[in-house]
Amino acid sequence: MRRGGAKRSRGATPVKIGCLVEAIQPAVEKVKNQTGDLVDNAVRENINRGATAPSLSGKVDSGELLIAGMYYDLDTGEVTLQE
Repeated sequence: MRRGGAKRSRGATPVKIGCLVEAIQPAVEKVKNQTGDLVDNAVRENINRGATAPSLSGKVDSGELLIAGMYYDLDTGEVTLQE
């Protein structure tokens, strides 16, 4: 018995993965023609998109919430503040 795995339909993207793909697609589209590594560029753009989400802007503008976008490099283990 499978537990905790993504649901699959023949030939379809697993449901949980599909939701992630849908969520990051706007960032990928924005950076797809940029120079450099597509994945790295998309990750950084996705961080920027999350840090400027309209649903959070009211709390950010009022000073009630501070959002710090961070980038974790899997190769080096380094964490950097995304500006």
